[in-house]
Amino acid sequence: MKIQEQGKLSPEIRLFLELIRRRVAFEYDSRELGDLAISILSLLLVRNEKLSDERIASLLNANPADVRRVLQFLYRVRLIETTKEAIDIERGRYDSKWCLSQEFIKKVVRERIKEVLDKIAHYVKEISSTMVYVCPICFKRYTIDEAYEYNFECPRDGASLIQPDTNAEINFLSNLIKKIEEYLEKSK
Repeated sequence: MKIQEQGKLSPEIRLFLELIRRRVAFEYDSRELGDLAISILSLLLVRNEKLSDERIASLLNANPADVRRVLQFLYRVRLIETTKEAIDIERGRYDSKWCLSQEFIKKVVRERIKEVLDKIAHYVKEISSTMVYVCPICFKRYTIDEAYEYNFECPRDGASLIQPDTNAEINFLSNLIKKIEEYLEKSK
């Protein structure tokens, strides 16, 4: 399955694939390995079976070492599942089979969304309990104590700090949290 065919996939799966592309590309500083990760996951989704790393490499006509590297990273960050199948029990030889299920993807996406919601909720709590000032040029935020310390001027660019309407920001973020929680509840 090519990346261009992703329009047929659910929003959760597209989000999951983009998350993986970015994480792998960042980890190895290689867009090619990010694209390889998408190809591997697309293959696992389409085939819907457990495949060995050698089989994945041959089906994708990719470098087996790169395939193993990407698979190990994806497993290490718990984005795919693996099982061990015995090849030679007496010698202790096993083969790893990699798999990916739609339910697993939904679980990962839901966990990521909950992490983001927690960060937003923490931020809302922080700005509702603390008076903040913002630089209108670089948008860096300062607490009231920091603003006094810098004489209500941004230490980066010297602009006068302003006090934003945090009530509007809190309302917006609270409504966003509510909508996302409703979406999560509906998609169970």
